[in-house]
Amino acid sequence: MSTGSAPPPLNIRCLTETPKDYGDYGKLLSPHPVDGEIAALLREVETFDRFPELIGALTPRVGWEALWVFARRAATFAVRRRDPELLRAGLVAIGVASRNSLDYRDELVALAMLWHSAGLLDLDAEEEVRAAAAKLPLFVGTARHAPPSEAEADRLTCWLERSPRNQSLAVMGLREGKDKSGFRYVQHL
Repeated sequence: MSTGSAPPPLNIRCLTETPKDYGDYGKLLSPHPVDGEIAALLREVETFDRFPELIGALTPRVGWEALWVFARRAATFAVRRRDPELLRAGLVAIGVASRNSLDYRDELVALAMLWHSAGLLDLDAEEEVRAAAAKLPLFVGTARHAPPSEAEADRLTCWLERSPRNQSLAVMGLREGKDKSGFRYVQHL
């Protein structure tokens, strides 16, 4: 926490400006500098408990998509690097994105990937989801949006209520795969 002075405004440029086309960003098979920028932003937000500020700065069309794509990429790169912190950043990204996303189904695919990756990293997936959810504010309203319902605001822990089958990669149309860079998730539908 800061020692009395207000922290500088959050720089969310990595979520709103680069790369311009998040579809292409999501298709990159190797790490991209934006991955590191988003992870650093999430660490800053978490360190100084600035979640309401970040959530309030995002809209359904600006920023949330970058977090969703980052979470999917984090699931893959966490396994490749054996990096639990990257997996945790992916869970926090989904938790933040869920506050303003237009379609929760996008989050389910990323959550299935992160859930599976936690198992591949020998982590307790349920514990990781609960820890990420505990970091996030439950109710956040902005001038643009009404506060979400409790179920919408806590989509991470709602994931835990799904059956094991409905948490699986297969039900999301995914499977494990490999490419020249190593482990990756492959869509099979």
